[in-house]
Amino acid sequence: MPRTKWCNIWICLLLILESECFHQTFNFPSFLPSRDNYTVSVGKDVTFTCNVQNVGDHKVAWIRMSDKTVLSIHGHVFPKDSRLQVPPFTEPNYMSSISSWPLTIKGVTTADSGSYMCQLSTTPTLSQTSHLTVLTPPDIDDIGFSGDQVINEGDNTTLTCQATGNPQPKVSFKREDNRPLKTKSNLQARKLDGNELVLTGVSRQDAGAYLCIASNGVPPLVSRRIVISVTFPPSVSASNQLIASPLKAFVKLDCSAQSFPKATISWYHQKGDKIIPRKGYQIVETSIGSTEVHSSLIIERVSIMDFGAYTCLAVNKKGKAETTIRLHDSYLSEIPATPSLQEDPFHEKKDHGIFKKSRDSIVHSEYGSSHQDKNSEYTTKISFSSKLKLQTSNMSNTFTSSGPNVSLSHRLYWLYTFCLIIYLYYT
Repeated sequence: MPRTKWCNIWICLLLILESECFHQTFNFPSFLPSRDNYTVSVGKDVTFTCNVQNVGDHKVAWIRMSDKTVLSIHGHVFPKDSRLQVPPFTEPNYMSSISSWPLTIKGVTTADSGSYMCQLSTTPTLSQTSHLTVLTPPDIDDIGFSGDQVINEGDNTTLTCQATGNPQPKVSFKREDNRPLKTKSNLQARKLDGNELVLTGVSRQDAGAYLCIASNGVPPLVSRRIVISVTFPPSVSASNQLIASPLKAFVKLDCSAQSFPKATISWYHQKGDKIIPRKGYQIVETSIGSTEVHSSLIIERVSIMDFGAYTCLAVNKKGKAETTIRLHDSYLSEIPATPSLQEDPFHEKKDHGIFKKSRDSIVHSEYGSSHQDKNSEYTTKISFSSKLKLQTSNMSNTFTSSGPNVSLSHRLYWLYTFCLIIYLYYT
């Protein structure tokens, strides 16, 4: 009997101990599964969740792991930060032993990135950690940005552009006017990826604005402008290099110069006399874009001294160029050219016809009659007289028709010949 009694006592003690252990194990606090990672864009709000079962008399705290700062304890925010929000503590109802302990950060910044821990004041302490990733839009760094450039034609240059953001942005280059980019392989690419754009043997056609564009999927994408200026010497052209104008007329002489930097245009007349704007003379200049200058020299009332050659001279620090425009009297251009004496067929006829026959007649009349008998002398004189009348008539016609084309020496020769014939006839 005593042995049975002691056995019952031990069984009761074991049941009491087992019931107490079960009660303690069943009521011990624990975390329910929750989200581990949070990803939001900068400026947005984020809320961390922390669900605890059987919190009992234990305290719940939120801790920022980067600097071990306690953000809240059991519904109270530490330190005072208007961006941090936690709901006040409420006792769980008898139907449920689960309580929620959220933490909200308003308008997150890049400094809020990192790990946050929800901790229970148990022994040992229990904790649950969540990680926050803040996405930031791209931003082009001033340090890695090449900026505007001025280079000589034919030189090489490199455009650089560095961007930051989360995730890491992708950088690309394109021309602002969407023209193809100049590449080493001569491909007609309108957009090239990379942090550098290498331009070799730059020409004046490569001048203009280029865009560095950075994007990472977080709006908005950003771009920055790079302006390339290519220096080259002037080239000058004139739309009309020969101008005819009457006296007292209004006339305008035009020329254009392309260069960078823009050229300074001057006008010169004849042997280097620089034209200064004054009464009756104006110089008007118009800029076209960043490389071209158009200049006009206006003469309000043309005088005879204004005719001649005009020089349009363009100068910049890379060199100079010029073109010539000639102004002449339009009245002179309407007068036909006078044919030369050598090209006159009538002159050849006179030289080989009349003069030759006249000389032959003179020689025949002077020497030929001495070889004839006296009976033929009278016949010879009659024949010579008739020939003389014919030659005299032809010479008078020649004097009349030859006009101003016959020189003074020829006229004196004809007069001398005529007098000689008359003298020989009457002697």
